[in-house]
Amino acid sequence: DGQMGIAIKFRIPPKARKAFQKGLERRSKEDPAGSLVHFQRAVAEFPSYYEAYHQMGLAYMHLGQAAQAEQALQKAIDLSQSRHEALFSLASLLSNNQRFSEAEPLARRGLELDGNSWYGQFELARALMGLNRVDTAQKIAEEARKRNPDYPQLHLLLANIHIRKHDYPALLEDLDSYLKLAPDSPTSDQARQRREEVQRTLANNRNVPAAEASKP
Repeated sequence: DGQMGIAIKFRIPPKARKAFQKGLERRSKEDPAGSLVHFQRAVAEFPSYYEAYHQMGLAYMHLGQAAQAEQALQKAIDLSQSRHEALFSLASLLSNNQRFSEAEPLARRGLELDGNSWYGQFELARALMGLNRVDTAQKIAEEARKRNPDYPQLHLLLANIHIRKHDYPALLEDLDSYLKLAPDSPTSDQARQRREEVQRTLANNRNVPAAEASKP
């Protein structure tokens, strides 16, 4: 499978490769709509272009076009049984749309191909959290965080897990880490507000004698 993947890569026609590179350039300039034209040209020139279908799917995701994104990502998955990237991307799309029971097996398939992928673990944990399998989600998310502690969304996922488990000291750490990594994100104000609430809860708990007495 790996050798076949290498062979296919060398067969990509120059026109298709050039269109793909132009698509990547547009993507790097935060222009998903502009990138789509080039990725579509790339697959027209070379219908077995896994990377181009994958990037098309990501572009559609950024544009909020879920049905087109799913179609492109599924096409990429169908083209290569030995690549994990599109599996994780489709799992992400499905979780974004609350389709957790469909996302979970895709994330697991991707991790069978690359068991060391922190991103794959993140997507699996997201799906499991959506399925209310909180303990398993926590274990996998913590493993992912060990591999990449600088990914803000991992800390946010763990924050949601710790909210469910009423583990406020851990939640405070999650929110501190998230705000340090992503102080200006769209959800940072909400995270700050939640952090203040958690601090108040912890302060109130410290003022309860029974809570003090039960401390180790």
